[in-house]
Amino acid sequence: KCAKCTKVISQGGVSYKNQPYHRECFTCTNCQQSLAGQRFTSRDDHPYCSECFAKLFAKKCYACNKPITGIKIYYTWKKCFF
Repeated sequence: KCAKCTKVISQGGVSYKNQPYHRECFTCTNCQQSLAGQRFTSRDDHPYCSECFAKLFAKKCYACNKPITGIKIYYTWKKCFF
Protein backbone atom coordinates (compact mmCIF):
# COMPACT_ATOMS: atom_id res chain seq x y z
CA LYS A 1 0.00 0.00 0.00
CA CYS A 2 1.07 3.55 -0.74
CA ALA A 3 2.16 5.44 2.38
CA LYS A 4 0.36 8.59 1.17
CA CYS A 5 -2.94 7.49 -0.37
CA THR A 6 -3.10 3.97 1.18
CA LYS A 7 -4.17 2.43 -2.15
CA VAL A 8 -2.52 -0.72 -3.49
CA ILE A 9 0.58 -0.18 -5.64
CA SER A 10 0.23 -2.46 -8.64
CA GLN A 11 3.28 -1.21 -10.59
CA GLY A 12 5.95 1.47 -10.74
CA GLY A 13 6.18 2.44 -7.08
CA VAL A 14 9.04 4.25 -5.33
CA SER A 15 10.42 3.90 -1.83
CA TYR A 16 11.31 6.66 0.63
CA LYS A 17 12.38 6.04 4.24
CA ASN A 18 11.46 2.36 3.73
CA GLN A 19 7.88 3.32 2.83
CA PRO A 20 6.31 2.56 -0.57
CA TYR A 21 4.64 5.29 -2.66
CA HIS A 22 2.97 5.54 -6.06
CA ARG A 23 5.22 7.60 -8.32
CA GLU A 24 2.54 10.30 -8.47
CA CYS A 25 2.08 10.29 -4.68
CA PHE A 26 5.73 10.91 -3.85
CA THR A 27 5.76 14.70 -4.08
CA CYS A 28 7.52 17.79 -2.76
CA THR A 29 6.14 18.79 0.63
CA ASN A 30 5.90 22.42 -0.49
CA CYS A 31 4.86 22.54 -4.18
CA GLN A 32 3.50 19.00 -4.66
CA GLN A 33 5.68 18.41 -7.77
CA SER A 34 6.42 14.73 -8.33
CA LEU A 35 9.82 13.72 -6.97
CA ALA A 36 9.93 10.26 -8.55
CA GLY A 37 13.18 10.06 -10.50
CA GLN A 38 14.14 13.64 -9.51
CA ARG A 39 16.84 15.00 -7.23
CA PHE A 40 15.42 16.05 -3.90
CA THR A 41 16.45 16.87 -0.35
CA SER A 42 14.69 16.13 2.89
CA ARG A 43 14.34 18.10 6.08
CA ASP A 44 12.72 16.70 9.21
CA ASP A 45 11.82 13.58 7.17
CA HIS A 46 9.85 15.65 4.62
CA PRO A 47 11.01 15.55 0.98
CA TYR A 48 11.45 18.79 -0.99
CA CYS A 49 12.37 19.42 -4.62
CA SER A 50 15.70 21.20 -4.99
CA GLU A 51 14.06 24.51 -5.90
CA CYS A 52 11.71 24.58 -2.90
CA PHE A 53 14.44 23.48 -0.51
CA ALA A 54 16.66 26.33 -1.73
CA LYS A 55 13.87 28.90 -1.41
CA LEU A 56 12.80 27.74 2.04
CA PHE A 57 16.00 26.67 3.80
CA ALA A 58 19.20 27.69 2.00
CA LYS A 59 21.33 30.61 3.15
CA LYS A 60 20.86 33.68 0.99
CA CYS A 61 23.53 35.76 -0.72
CA TYR A 62 23.96 39.04 1.13
CA ALA A 63 24.30 41.00 -2.14
CA CYS A 64 21.44 39.58 -4.25
CA ASN A 65 19.38 37.61 -1.69
CA LYS A 66 19.30 34.50 -3.94
CA PRO A 67 19.72 31.06 -2.30
CA ILE A 68 23.26 29.69 -2.16
CA THR A 69 23.20 26.00 -3.05
CA GLY A 70 25.55 23.40 -4.51
CA ILE A 71 27.41 24.43 -7.66
CA LYS A 72 25.67 27.80 -7.77
CA ILE A 73 27.85 29.05 -4.91
CA TYR A 74 30.77 30.05 -7.16
CA TYR A 75 28.51 31.50 -9.85
CA THR A 76 26.51 33.57 -7.37
CA TRP A 77 29.63 34.74 -5.57
CA LYS A 78 31.36 35.71 -8.80
CA LYS A 79 28.29 37.48 -10.19
CA CYS A 80 27.68 39.45 -7.01
CA PHE A 81 31.21 40.44 -6.14
CA PHE A 82 33.05 40.99 -9.43
